[in-house]
Amino acid sequence: LAGPMAAVLEEEDEVPFSAELFTQDLDIEEDFHYIFGDGPGAVECSLRGVARELGQTAAVGGTGLTIWRGAEELCKYLVAIRATLRDQDCIELGAGLGLVGLVASALGTASTVVTDGDEETLTRLSENFERNGLAPDVPVEDWSVPGAVQRFARSTEHAATPVASPPAPDALVTRLFWGRADEIQAVQGMSSGDAGGFDLILAADVVYEDESIVPLVATACALLRRHTDARWILSFARRNVPIDLVLAEAKANGLRSRRIEEHECSTSGEAIFEFQWAEI
Repeated sequence: LAGPMAAVLEEEDEVPFSAELFTQDLDIEEDFHYIFGDGPGAVECSLRGVARELGQTAAVGGTGLTIWRGAEELCKYLVAIRATLRDQDCIELGAGLGLVGLVASALGTASTVVTDGDEETLTRLSENFERNGLAPDVPVEDWSVPGAVQRFARSTEHAATPVASPPAPDALVTRLFWGRADEIQAVQGMSSGDAGGFDLILAADVVYEDESIVPLVATACALLRRHTDARWILSFARRNVPIDLVLAEAKANGLRSRRIEEHECSTSGEAIFEFQWAEI
């Protein structure tokens, strides 16, 4: 580049990239309202987070601050198998705004522990549980402390927006960074069953990098109850990581897997998988 324009460019100070340049004039917040199922058994909930088009590009905060299709697909599937969720001790990994955990809880799980590894996301998740009729106890001041828990009790009078319908039972929100032994151990003690571990593990759209597969699978195996009916349900969306890597790591850790053929996702790159112990 030559001439007067080149001189102007040389004299200008370099402007560093900032997401604020693209978002300062936008409303970055969005309300997400859902009704899953039909009739009196339908589950209705309302969440608030970063607008989908911004949160899914990580322009604002982390990717857990918005809604992803994988979570919506998993909620649809849970409604379809609601009869099998009754009395299950349930935990969600990488919960984001809390949609899947909220729906699972409303469908009748015996207990629900909802986790994420990002502290800002946990704060937003807790706010969404409160929006849906769950009354919080003493707020968590430091999510990084292993075992720090925000407890929510069922309340029909607490919600300022439409509540989850039917109302969800009590729920726990806590930080869980995959692969961290201290946090895994703290979460293991949150199951209500005597046998330890959880009957049902849920995770939606959580695989983005190869490096996350080993700690994700190890965490799921550490939390999955040693029982023939215990299962981990993963809603998978193809991004940078092929599902074959996840399936291979699960097999290496003693899990068998199957693709849920009876649930057809909205796009070809998405599918739901179920993992169970190959041997007990």
